[in-house]
Amino acid sequence: GVAQGDLDLAITGMTCASCVNNVERAIKKVPGILSVNVNLATEHAIIKYIPGAVRRSDVIGAIEKGGYGVVDVDDAADMEDAEAKARQAEIDHQKFLVIFGMIFTLPLFVLNMSHMAGWLPHWNLWDYLFGLLATPVQFVVGKQYIMGAYKAARNKTTNMDTLIAMGSSVAYVYSVIVLVGKALNI
Repeated sequence: GVAQGDLDLAITGMTCASCVNNVERAIKKVPGILSVNVNLATEHAIIKYIPGAVRRSDVIGAIEKGGYGVVDVDDAADMEDAEAKARQAEIDHQKFLVIFGMIFTLPLFVLNMSHMAGWLPHWNLWDYLFGLLATPVQFVVGKQYIMGAYKAARNKTTNMDTLIAMGSSVAYVYSVIVLVGKALNI
């Protein structure tokens, strides 16, 4: 017999089912929440709560503390426009990262394969050039995964960002160690 309120929030930053669970868990920690249903496909959270016990800002704060974003607008008409702008901004950012990654990865791939095939002259500095080309890919393109893994670790959980960040970081760090070992003749 308690009055219930409904809240529909557009969530950003979710990439997998683990993210859905993390967002639901973060929202459920807010006192006064009755139920939460987060949909990865629509990127929306439907929340039932007790009016007066829960403020919209509390729920948004819990989601953001969990490492995700919220498209926060009060008017339903503005919500659609704000979501479209947020999605377009994300698409533009991902396009930039793909192009940026290709600028460094394609030369790295072609030079490394040519070097391994013996088509390029022997030069001791090839490995350093490969390291220089790989570094921007690791830290610019990979930043979103590293930050996502950090946020997940901060919340004592894991997600796909954790898997990607760990795999690429271990490979990168190992390569740097080998490169430094070569430089020091170890």
